[in-house]
Parts: sequence; structure tokens; C-alpha cells
Amino acid sequence: HRRGAVVERDGTHHGDAAALDVGGRSVALYHGTSAVLVDALVDSGDYDYVCHGHTHERGVEERNGTTRVNPGGLPIPGADDAFHVATVDLDAPAGPGAVTHHAL
Repeated sequence: HRRGAVVERDGTHHGDAAALDVGGRSVALYHGTSAVLVDALVDSGDYDYVCHGHTHERGVEERNGTTRVNPGGLPIPGADDAFHVATVDLDAPAGPGAVTHHAL
């Protein structure tokens, strides 16, 4: 099974969502299209960062101490015009200033 080979090589596959501790920061990951779910994760106050994708619309915002990050992704019509990723500087104070988008 191809997914098993990729996970074995690159790490854990979390499916569509995960809650992780990364470098002492609480992070929610979500790959899906529900804005309601993204907003609920951000508004819960349980996470330092909520990282989501699928929409390919790059962005970062802070609400009530939680930073929402959409890295962007593959260029698709009507969304972004370049391939993007986002990195979070875990040594910086949590917030939008720790997030950098990179065009590849």
C-alpha cells in the first residue's frame, strides 16, 4: 500500500485532522473545506496555532490568542498563483509574526 510506504519513510499520517504538541506549542491541523470547523478550532482557545489547507488560499490571522495559518499550496485557478508553504518559528513568540509564507 503506497500510503504505508510514504508514512514509513516520512512520518505519521494523521488523516484529515490532528491535535499535536510541537515544540511546546499546541497545534491543530485540519485538511478540509469546512470554514465552520476551522472557526470552531480557532475560537475554542485550545490551540496556539490552527493550520488548515485544502482551499489553497494563503493567509494568517490571530483571534483571541490563536493564530490561524493557511499555507496556500498548489497554484489553482481562482486561488493562489504560485506554490506556497508556511513555516512557524517556534523560538519566536506565538502569533502571526512567527509565521512566514514562502513561494517555491
